[in-house]
Amino acid sequence: MHRWRLLATVVALLTINTVIADEEYAGYDPTGGVSKEKKIKIEDTFKMDDCGMVSNEDDTIHWNYKGYLLDGHVFDEGKFTATLGHHHVITGVDVGMRGLCVGDKRKMTIHSDWAYGDNGIKGTIPEKATLIFDVELTSIERPGSGVETLEDILKKTGGVSKTNKIKLEDIYKVDAETCKLQSQEDDTIHWNYKGYLLDGHVFDEGKFIAKLGHHQVITGVDVGMRGLCVGDKRKMTIHSDWAYGDNGIKGTIPEKATLIFDVELTSIERADGQKQTLEDLKEQVINKMGGVSKDNKLKIDITHAVKDCEIRSQQDDTIYWNYKGTFLDGSEFHSGDFYATLGHGHVIEGVDKGMRDLCTGDKRRLIIHPDWAYGDEGRPGSIPPKSVLVFDVEVTDVKRPDSRKAEL
Repeated sequence: MHRWRLLATVVALLTINTVIADEEYAGYDPTGGVSKEKKIKIEDTFKMDDCGMVSNEDDTIHWNYKGYLLDGHVFDEGKFTATLGHHHVITGVDVGMRGLCVGDKRKMTIHSDWAYGDNGIKGTIPEKATLIFDVELTSIERPGSGVETLEDILKKTGGVSKTNKIKLEDIYKVDAETCKLQSQEDDTIHWNYKGYLLDGHVFDEGKFIAKLGHHQVITGVDVGMRGLCVGDKRKMTIHSDWAYGDNGIKGTIPEKATLIFDVELTSIERADGQKQTLEDLKEQVINKMGGVSKDNKLKIDITHAVKDCEIRSQQDDTIYWNYKGTFLDGSEFHSGDFYATLGHGHVIEGVDKGMRDLCTGDKRRLIIHPDWAYGDEGRPGSIPPKSVLVFDVEVTDVKRPDSRKAEL
């Protein structure tokens, strides 16, 4: 009796495992959908809206590709060029690359008969291997008709299509540590914008306010204005389906027009009371950078001013001074004596401007934005990239050219 119960349990478990296996592999085709009779399977994964040339016999075409086996193993990827119908590629690729517009993407599954046959390629392609290629056509050259490239197509469409309705390019991103909020669903946001067509014609510009996800703006803008920090700048290229559609707006937006918006997010207001404005951000950045910014690249603090002054430093004067250079954290990078002729490119711009209108004996603190110091690159070994510099200076002498003295 016990043996029969045990046998029944084993049979039941096997049945359950078989059902699970059937469900797990439902729809799985170990042939990739090809056979001796059907040697290629073609799936178009992306089609361009506007199509000029269509690849055909005798065309020289260029394409990007990734080739892999049924198990997902990638055996090759890159760029390729071939003339169709001239035995430059395996039969499956020659057949599969026809009927494509520049910019189209396609998945081709190719039976071994139209690939590398029974033998394969030692070390790369197994025997009797079915191959899969993901391809993107980037150019067609046709004898007597010219050339069409992906770059040409993208200029016409702005890089968007019915499949990819928006293209986002972040022009400027604020530092992560200064970003308190990122725009999202239900946020009320404020932004500056300029809207123009693909030919550069500006149809509108100004300021706007909207609550995201509440149909207050066209779909493309609603989607494109998400994920931004206050102060971020973005370029949005929007397909007509997500703009003003086939009809456009009479007198302003042409029919089926692709729109481009350059935007800067200036404020986020969240339902829970959180808020950040561009003014908050600027103050935060200025404080972080010692009081300087992209708009105000030099801050001068007078630490000592002499009472009697015969000559105040100006353009073409040669001045001599003692200095100590530090970073905002107080660490020193250099100190000593220096001299330079003002306005002759002898020193960084912040020092050249900051050392004017000084008398012998005057002392100053100069806080200099990286744009007027060593910029985004810094100075290898001494000044890190994007560094704000602080100089404490004391003028020891001011010498004026004889020709300028005569003018006094």
